Amino acid sequence: MELRVLGNAGGSAPGRQLSSYLIDGVLAVDAGSLTTTLHLDEQLQIGAVLLTHGHLDHIGTLPFLLIHRYGRDLPPLPIVANAYTHETLGEHLLNDRVWVSLDVATGGDPSRIPLITMEPGEQRRFLKRYDVRSIALNHAVPCQGYWISDGKSDVIVCGDTTTTDELWEVANGIEGLGGILIECAWTDDELARITQHMSPGLLLADLQKLQADVPIYVTHRKPGFEEAVEAELRASGDDRLRYVNDGDVLTF
Repeated sequence: MELRVLGNAGGSAPGRQLSSYLIDGVLAVDAGSLTTTLHLDEQLQIGAVLLTHGHLDHIGTLPFLLIHRYGRDLPPLPIVANAYTHETLGEHLLNDRVWVSLDVATGGDPSRIPLITMEPGEQRRFLKRYDVRSIALNHAVPCQGYWISDGKSDVIVCGDTTTTDELWEVANGIEGLGGILIECAWTDDELARITQHMSPGLLLADLQKLQADVPIYVTHRKPGFEEAVEAELRASGDDRLRYVNDGDVLTF
């Protein structure tokens, strides 16, 4: 399994792309930068989009991706999210005010862009090769991560979260887990708690719940805080920690 880090910044700034990951060129997790990092032909190869939650930095380019498919003879593009996120898309983004509605984007045929609801704990297969399970996370709005398996390798890609339990419980039950992508936004523990993100202190405390020697890929650092976050984490001496940047390709 190949995972491209299209964007993983915790904010928008030159040279920093918003949250999007692409697995094997066909399965997208989040849509913060799908159309700002991928050529049009690559965008049209995407076969499904898994959304962790409805905050702008995770859904911002979805409207452009959908409209790029308009009028083309392409397979359906499932948009997978929890019910709260689907409601957010319909009421606040694809609403004929901020952008065209999904009805317009599909040309009146909802089967072209089916909305697939997955709540935490549910599992489904996508693109005939990926088994995906949703994992509840702890954020300001309902948010989830995804355990993705292709039968040969397994990875967990998280959305935004602060201290959580279910993630580590699921991870501890996966034999041969290849890695976990998880955010660490701020250096300040209190600010992280208020915004329901991770700081180095919170993340390191949470990692005590992980029993396996699994690589931890740190993502979603806020612009201007990247070096400080990384320095605090490196000081812990936890050799499971890795630090990803936009454009990285991870193989599991």
